[in-house]
Amino acid sequence: MSNIDTKSIVSSLMALERRPQDQLRSRISDLQRAQTAWSQIGDKLTALKTASEALAPTGSASKLISVSSDDSALVGVRSTGAVTTTSAAIEIDHIAAAHSVVMTDTFASTSAADGGRTLALTIGGTPHSFTSDDGTIGGLARAVNTAGIGVTARVLQTGTGSYQLALSATKTGAASVFSVSNAGWAGSTVARAGTDAQFKVDGVTLTRSSNTVSDALDGLELTLKGRTSGQVTVSASRDDDAVVSKVKALVDAANSVLSTVSSQTAASASAGARGALSTDNTARRAADLVRSFVAKGVTGADGSTVATSKLGISLTRDGTLSFDESALRDTLTNAPATVFNALGRGGTSSKDGLKVTNVTSAAVEGPRTVTITRAATQAFMVGVPSPPPPAGGTTRSWRTAAW
Repeated sequence: MSNIDTKSIVSSLMALERRPQDQLRSRISDLQRAQTAWSQIGDKLTALKTASEALAPTGSASKLISVSSDDSALVGVRSTGAVTTTSAAIEIDHIAAAHSVVMTDTFASTSAADGGRTLALTIGGTPHSFTSDDGTIGGLARAVNTAGIGVTARVLQTGTGSYQLALSATKTGAASVFSVSNAGWAGSTVARAGTDAQFKVDGVTLTRSSNTVSDALDGLELTLKGRTSGQVTVSASRDDDAVVSKVKALVDAANSVLSTVSSQTAASASAGARGALSTDNTARRAADLVRSFVAKGVTGADGSTVATSKLGISLTRDGTLSFDESALRDTLTNAPATVFNALGRGGTSSKDGLKVTNVTSAAVEGPRTVTITRAATQAFMVGVPSPPPPAGGTTRSWRTAAW
C-alpha cells in the first residue's frame, strides 16, 4: 500500500468532481462575451438607423436646404421640406393683428363686484351673452374664456387700484374682428383693430390673415414680424454639402456594423482570436442585410429603384462599403431628383389644418384619410383669482381655463 500514490488519486478525483463546475463557469463566460458582443452590434445598428432616418426627406429636407433672410428680425424664413432653389424680395406694409377691445369701466380689483353687468359680443354675425358666475368682474372674464368662442378676456391692472376688462381675439386677421355692446357699460374702446397682413413678394401685393405664410413661395415658410423700410431678400438653395455629409455618415455607420459583426463572428482555431459569436449565423445575416442594400438598390419615394452607385455607394471586394463623393455630387448636379427620390419617403396634406412634419422609413405608400374632431388645446392662467374661500379660510386658489 505504501507504493500507491494516494495524493495523485485524490487530486484526479477532485478534478473530476470540479469538471461540471468548470464547464458551467466556461459556459457562463461564453454567454457573457456573447451578450457583450450583441450589445456592441446593437449599438452600431442603432447608429445606422439614426443615420438612415436623418435622410428621410420630410423629416430632414429642411436641413438639406440652406435658407437665409437679409433681415431675420423682420422676415423669418425656413424650409418646409420641398427641394427648391429660389430668391425673392419681401416688403411688409403691415403685419396681421388680432382684434382687441377694452371696456371703459374700472374696478377696484379682479374680485370686485361687476354690478350685475352682462357682456354681449357679436362674432362673425353670431351673438353671445355672458354673465359672471360669482358676481365679480373676474367671474365675467372666466365666463368668456370657458366658452371657447375665439375671444379671451383678461382683467388688467391699468393703474393704481384700477382694473379693466380687456377682450382679445385668439386669431389674427380681419376675420377676427368682433363687436361689443355697451349696454350696461360706460363704453368700450378698440385697442387694436384686427387686420390682415399685407406684403409684397417681388412687387406683387398679397394679403394673409396670419403672419406665418407658407403658401407664397414653394418650399418656404415666411414669418412676418414688422414693417420693412425696403426690400428684404429671402433665399433658399439646395445644400449639397449637407447631402454629402449625411450620405457619408450613413456609409460610415454601415461599415461600423460590418466591422463589428466581422470581428465578433471571426472563426479561428485559437480561442483568443475566435469571436464571441463565431457560431452564430444571426449576426452574419445582419451583415448580409446591410450589404443587400447596395446590391439591390434603393426603392425611391415614387416606387422606382435607384442604384446606390448614383449615391456614390458601392460594395468593395472585402465586403465593406465605399463612398465616392464626386459621384454623388455629379448626380446632385445633373439629376438631383434622383438623389432626393432615393433618400426616403415624403408626405403631403391636402388641407391647411393638417401638416405632415415627419415620415419614417416604415411608412406605407398610399393616401390616408384623417378626420380631426378636436385639436389639442393649451391651458393658460386667466389672471384672476377664484372666489374667496369660506369664512375662516386662509387659502386662495387660481383657476385656469383653456383657449
